[in-house]
Amino acid sequence: MIEVSRLEKRYAGNHVLKGIDFHVRQSETVAIIGPSGSGKSTLIRCLNLLEQPSAGSIRIEHQQVHAGAISKKTIHALRQHTGMVFQAFNLFPHLTTLENVTQGLITVQRKSRTQAQEEGMHFLTKVGMAAKAQSYPAQLSGGQQQRVAIARTLAMQPKVLLMDEPTSALDPELVQEVLQVIRAIAQEAITTVIVTHELRFAQEVADRVMFIDGGKIIEFAPPAEIFQRPKQPRTALFLSKYLEAEYAI
Repeated sequence: MIEVSRLEKRYAGNHVLKGIDFHVRQSETVAIIGPSGSGKSTLIRCLNLLEQPSAGSIRIEHQQVHAGAISKKTIHALRQHTGMVFQAFNLFPHLTTLENVTQGLITVQRKSRTQAQEEGMHFLTKVGMAAKAQSYPAQLSGGQQQRVAIARTLAMQPKVLLMDEPTSALDPELVQEVLQVIRAIAQEAITTVIVTHELRFAQEVADRVMFIDGGKIIEFAPPAEIFQRPKQPRTALFLSKYLEAEYAI
């Protein structure tokens, strides 16, 4: 479903991604972990062309793009296959929860208001937010807003779901309600790539875990191998520090 080849990203003199190669199978859930500044968010943003790669290529389903040959038409075509959930919720404050979910269905997919509302309620129910359909974002907690943002993305029925640290903007007590929604999504047949600092969550939900450091993939393997039998010393060092910190909380 996703194939990345020799991907590079540079900002002026800063070489952020250095020859990234990997693939993600259909219906697979992949978690990307690594220290701050390792290139995790830049990588997932490149997959949606929110950041344009400096070199290399990306293929999502049958749509392939090459660095240096990316047009508005190419970006639009690739994004027909992807949905993105950000750290910030990015809900429209003047729209209700349901209106936030249905707006893309009406304006982009040209569905009738009645059909869009039916589908919107379906996805709000899926994330446990149907009771808040007529509430405005300011009336919701951070966790509730993120669940609405996830429903809005799912409503567009993307082939690939991309999540960039979806719990990082939440208070600790609200993290679990969003993780529970993502756990349920991981059980469905949607290809999902999640950048996360929640290591135990990554261990639980991912089919494979990618550890990135210094703009390179250090290891990419099933969770049991990454967390229990890491092959690279850098991976073992990272996990020993971060898992120790989780135990200490």
